[in-house]
Amino acid sequence: MSSAEDKEMSIFISELFGAVIQVMVFMLIPFIWWLISSKKKTGFFEWIGLKKIQHKGKWLNTILITISAVAVTVF
Repeated sequence: MSSAEDKEMSIFISELFGAVIQVMVFMLIPFIWWLISSKKKTGFFEWIGLKKIQHKGKWLNTILITISAVAVTVF
């Protein structure tokens, strides 16, 4: 590998490492806040809004709305 390739690889690894650190900090702050404020009330994933969808037999409506939303964003 040449010097230019080494330099590019070094920059790439540096950028990748920085991105991983930023994602970890981004995830850590809400987790710490949940530990302090809401741990006994609700689970972490439900607290951040990730929960199982309750359908009650309206699968066709859900599928049609999803297909429509995807079609609008793609086209």
